[in-house]
Amino acid sequence: MKPKSQERGQALILIVFAAVGLFAFAALAIDGSRVFSDRRHAQNAADTSVLAAALAKIRGEPYVEAGEKRANSNGFNDTNSVIDVSTCDLVNPPCEGLPTGALPAEYIQVRIELTTQTTFARILGRDSVKSVVTAVARVQGSSSTSSSPLPAIVGLRQTGCAICAGGTVVLDVNGSGVQSNSSGSACTPPQSASIDFSGTGTYSADGGFTMPSGGILCAGFTASVTGAQQVGAQVSPNYNIPAPTITCSGDVFPATGATVFTPGHYPDKLTISSSATFSPGNYCFDDGLFINANANVTANDVNFRIDGGDFQTHGASNATFTCSNALIYVTGGGTGVHFNGNGTNNCTGVTFYMESGDVTWNGNVAQILKAPTDPNNPYKGLLIYVPESNGSQLNIAGTSGSDLTGSIIAPGSEIKISGVSGSSGYNTQIIGAFITLDGASNTVINYDQSAQYDPPASPVIQLTK
Repeated sequence: MKPKSQERGQALILIVFAAVGLFAFAALAIDGSRVFSDRRHAQNAADTSVLAAALAKIRGEPYVEAGEKRANSNGFNDTNSVIDVSTCDLVNPPCEGLPTGALPAEYIQVRIELTTQTTFARILGRDSVKSVVTAVARVQGSSSTSSSPLPAIVGLRQTGCAICAGGTVVLDVNGSGVQSNSSGSACTPPQSASIDFSGTGTYSADGGFTMPSGGILCAGFTASVTGAQQVGAQVSPNYNIPAPTITCSGDVFPATGATVFTPGHYPDKLTISSSATFSPGNYCFDDGLFINANANVTANDVNFRIDGGDFQTHGASNATFTCSNALIYVTGGGTGVHFNGNGTNNCTGVTFYMESGDVTWNGNVAQILKAPTDPNNPYKGLLIYVPESNGSQLNIAGTSGSDLTGSIIAPGSEIKISGVSGSSGYNTQIIGAFITLDGASNTVINYDQSAQYDPPASPVIQLTK
């Protein structure tokens, strides 16, 4: 008779498997709950941090430090986590959840990476669990942005003349006024008064000439000034208009004599000397764009980013540059926008955003330039913007055929106006550090506030994710 095999020890194997299962359930219940709790705490910290950063940005304070400080106060620091605070135009991968057509520079993201140490999961070979949480807030406006519309011409600097003129000048502002932020109170030496109209000429403003208390208006012996002199509070609006995001993919090397250009990255300088068309899309130029000779160029639904060189026209009297729904963005090593020669530039729905470089238009070019009117366009009513950090001079000169509509805002720059605006005049708001009416300028402004850039009347913070 064959004896039975020994069965002792089989229960131990079952107990080991059961123990592993119990530890797995314990890890899921205890360690999993700890991970969930830490992640929830981190998400709350990210939410409060991004709101703190947004508030600091509106106040003009260092927003990165504000976001990090709030995260630290919630227990997250360099020793137990990684904290990143940045606007969405500077992060990679891109921020999630932004609406279609949003400007990433308007959004701040706080990203927190944390590590939760495990207890029971160590038995299963998992010593820690990494988590990543993000929060995104939209920021519009500034606490120092003027809540009431400014007049047609505004000089922001507080010393010297903020509105200056010399030579034989004609200024006619219809439907608005002229405002100086300077407390200059002496007529000698020249250009030390708040508003200094030396030389000859006539100056008229329906809304009068407004200066801070103590500021004065000086006029030359032969200058005629029509419009009440008023005392007003100094204003120092902070224009924090987000930069556009224009990206290009694929290098483009057009053939000599090409007449149709496609979107993409142009490493070499593009020179156009004959009639040509830009197809809709994004264009990035490393060494500038030059439209010359008798060229008749059309560019509709385009975004130009000038990373080096300049955007220049220098055509003959029959040359034209025509565009619609266009954005010209000069940044990085770009040296500016220079319209020379004797041609005509005719663009509707166009904005020039000058993060770097200057703007120069000579007196022989007919400029017919109108800012966007689409209410969904973030640059609605904005014709030219030069951030205060740039500070390059704007030289605006035109012929009798020139016609400008929309705001020209350059809070850190001198804006020099010369030439003749024509009987139709400009429908333009001009805001600069100081405004110079130069030489024999003849400027007529027929002002309509609804056609100008309208920054948010009050700052807006919106938690979006």
